[in-house]
Amino acid sequence: MISPEKLYKLVEVCIKEGNYIIRDKGMLKSIVHNAFYFSRDPIDVVLKIFYDIITLHPLVDGNKRTAVCFLISALDLLGYDVYFTNYELLEIALGVATNKISLHQLKRILMESIKRKSFPSKLV
Repeated sequence: MISPEKLYKLVEVCIKEGNYIIRDKGMLKSIVHNAFYFSRDPIDVVLKIFYDIITLHPLVDGNKRTAVCFLISALDLLGYDVYFTNYELLEIALGVATNKISLHQLKRILMESIKRKSFPSKLV
């Protein structure tokens, strides 16, 4: 199982890539750690973090972009390829932000568009 610390570092990498400012570091850490209480399934944990970054706004700007970066990167670490276009990722992030896509719907959408890699990443 991937650790909260590893996922938090991954979120930080996405924040640095976008040159975003953290509004509430405590909230950001809580988002990551609370996801592990939400579920033991690594995909559920990743989706909960993605969802909460978008809906709780721990960054001054770039919450959706950071969440998308995190989602793709975390799934890659877990050994999954993601088959979404950039437009589809944008629509998913906007759907979450406007409460048109629930966490349950998000999982259904994701499971239809990911596939296990033949050789998972060695970073897990």
